Amino acid sequence: MLEQEGFADANPFFLNMVGYTLEELRGKELWQIGILSDIENNRAAIRQLQEKGHLRFEDSPLHSKAGEQVHVEVIANLYQEDHQPVIQCNFRDITDRRELEDQVREQAKSLADLHRRKDEFLAMFLMSCAIRWLLS
Repeated sequence: MLEQEGFADANPFFLNMVGYTLEELRGKELWQIGILSDIENNRAAIRQLQEKGHLRFEDSPLHSKAGEQVHVEVIANLYQEDHQPVIQCNFRDITDRRELEDQVREQAKSLADLHRRKDEFLAMFLMSCAIRWLLS
């Protein structure tokens, strides 16, 4: 099993996104900052990384130090450096995209409801026209 020693380094974008300093992150595991917080999923991800040398999560929730949820895409690669296994993780903030997708889903739901109501209205209108015609 790969020894997990946590963060060794992080770029300024990532630090800004999570609200931690590098000193606060050093040695922490991903699950300790809200990524792969489920220990079993964490172990499965490490096994997959060992077997395939890479893994990707399209939408992982990450929690900033302030408690804000950030949706990220995570791409992890396993490679050797000085005969030591190193995991490099790349994080991309997809929060804005996720929020837009949620808005589109809500709009589609609203449009479907409006369409259903239009059909009900037309059915009632046609029925009232037919009743009027029969009664006249």
